[in-house]
Amino acid sequence: MTTTRIANFAANAQLVNLVLRTQARVNESEVQVASEKKSQTYAGIASEAERLVNIENSRNLLDQFVQNNNLEDLRLSTTDTVYEGIRKTISDFREQVFIYEGGGQTIEQRVLDVQEAAFRAMKDIETHLNQDFNGRFLFGGTRVTTQPVD
Repeated sequence: MTTTRIANFAANAQLVNLVLRTQARVNESEVQVASEKKSQTYAGIASEAERLVNIENSRNLLDQFVQNNNLEDLRLSTTDTVYEGIRKTISDFREQVFIYEGGGQTIEQRVLDVQEAAFRAMKDIETHLNQDFNGRFLFGGTRVTTQPVD
């Protein structure tokens, strides 16, 4: 009979322990409902807060990544436009050289015309290579604040 009483005592102690834990959870839930807060201390929301902060940080990093990609895409488009302008300037100068070779005017006039075309082409290319984008020179190399061509 002694074993029965020991078993009943252990079961009773376990049952009381479960009732107390349930009562503590009910009390905690009542406080949450009454205060409309998940926890009364920061320690009670630490894991959820950390997860939320991590999600917000990830979102901010992704937003910055998209913004950087858009800025780089715009920079590449601007660079492409500059290359196209240089190509057009060289093509126009090439036509002037062909006119020089073709004759039709006095040699002095042809020399003067091709020299003016060369000077204009050089100035146009200088303008293209000194293209500024977002406060930085596109073709400045590591010295993005220094004009690359003068």
